[in-house]
Amino acid sequence: MTYLRRLGRAVTDVDWAPVSLVAALRCGALVTVLLAVGVADDEVAPLIAAAIGILFVCVVDPPGPEGRRIRTMAWFTVWTTLAALVGGLAADTFAVHLVVGVLVAALAGYGGAAGPSGQIIGMLSLVVFAIFSGTPVAMDAAVGDALLYGAGALVGGIVIALPGIAGRARGPRGAFTRLARGLGHARVLDPLSAGAAVHATREREFLEAVAADRPTPEVAIWFDTLAAAAHRARLGTLGLAV
Repeated sequence: MTYLRRLGRAVTDVDWAPVSLVAALRCGALVTVLLAVGVADDEVAPLIAAAIGILFVCVVDPPGPEGRRIRTMAWFTVWTTLAALVGGLAADTFAVHLVVGVLVAALAGYGGAAGPSGQIIGMLSLVVFAIFSGTPVAMDAAVGDALLYGAGALVGGIVIALPGIAGRARGPRGAFTRLARGLGHARVLDPLSAGAAVHATREREFLEAVAADRPTPEVAIWFDTLAAAAHRARLGTLGLAV
């Protein structure tokens, strides 16, 4: 396989395994309903901050056990709400805006050391800061916008997490679905690419979801059999990609 061919595949191949159409529709419906209420009451502007919070918490929702998802969305809500508040308060003075922006960018960069979730939380915190610092506002308006944003992110996180909490076996089922669907994508990847390593992490993600679900011994054996079969299949698909 030539370098250009590997590069072309890396750019054009999309891993659809972690994509959840239902979750996307749920978030879209929540934002639509919120803004529709604002249009009906002729009060759209105050709800835009809440809509941004809902939208971004949907973006940050990670695959994996429910406990990890809830912790990630909770930390995301805290840090990005602070970023919205700081952005609104710093927007009035250019010099303050510049200095605080550099500090926020540095903190967001260091957030990447916490792992993949820290990376996306840091990145979106910087984005939220940029959004809310774009227009100078009064102090009380900055506080109000940050509270609306945080409330939107909190409500969005609750709506996202509730179906998973209600469905006890959703964690292992969802993790195995992502693992199995990703095998087709792994088949066309360069075994040495970063994308191939993602599928290996999904095996661990599935086992973590099983452990968090605390299945009965009989069900645990069944899950272990699925994990072993998926591991062999993944190695086989990597062999086909060589």
